[in-house]
Amino acid sequence: MKQAELDFSISKLGECLIPSPMINGHFVDDDDHVLYHHNLKDLEDYLKAGMPPPCFEKAGPREKIYFDPSKLKCGIVTCGGLCPGLNDVIRAIVMSLSYHYGVRNVYGFPYGYEGLSYRYKHAPIELTPKSVERIHEQGGTVLGSSRGPQDVSEMVDTLERMNIGIIFTIGGDGTLRGGQAIAEEANYFLGRLESAKLLAGAPDMDSRVGRIERPDAVLCRTNGGVVGHVIGILEMGLKPAVVGGTEALVRFAEACGELMEAGGPVTRTWRRS
Repeated sequence: MKQAELDFSISKLGECLIPSPMINGHFVDDDDHVLYHHNLKDLEDYLKAGMPPPCFEKAGPREKIYFDPSKLKCGIVTCGGLCPGLNDVIRAIVMSLSYHYGVRNVYGFPYGYEGLSYRYKHAPIELTPKSVERIHEQGGTVLGSSRGPQDVSEMVDTLERMNIGIIFTIGGDGTLRGGQAIAEEANYFLGRLESAKLLAGAPDMDSRVGRIERPDAVLCRTNGGVVGHVIGILEMGLKPAVVGGTEALVRFAEACGELMEAGGPVTRTWRRS
């Protein structure tokens, strides 16, 4: 694979000057990276060619940040098809923004990018730690979702009117392309105004990684997939757990875990939902 095809560099908005409000946090340095290849031979090929091996910037909190949390407003959208864990992501974003950074204004835009267009009249939802406290126990997404593109200029107008500094776009490739289009549209007008501010979007890229023999978690898109992975985890001698699924799937995983611990039959009453 050519080096040009594995460029994982991330655009920066500008110099980070504001001390992070996180207390006793383990901060990540901007020079910390995670290798893309896990095979030594692949790494040797790059080193022999005198090229740095492709790598990702390591995720994690920075000691200096760009936005002032006391003045920041954030938005969240979920787009495209549903999958387990969406509410977990929404909850984690709201909790982290509130408790780690002290951000007081977080809004959810209903039904994906439709929520950023005035045409559909979807009112933004204020998200607080209290309102998202138990949403991880529900399936789907509390914000709703939709497919298809919306008028980019209309979406930018909404973000500008509400003074949204960061918009978290949760979804797949199409969602990330939409976020990139929003950034490019906003930067066009900022350039016309000779503004020093810029927006950065996460570009669409191949996010697949190599096979992991014993992953810590598995994301399943179907109920059948959940059942199959629960059985596979039991065969590996591990105790399964299900998060974000239906009540029946959670009960199934719990029963399997109890069966493994007991080493024999487990009495459990099943009721059709």
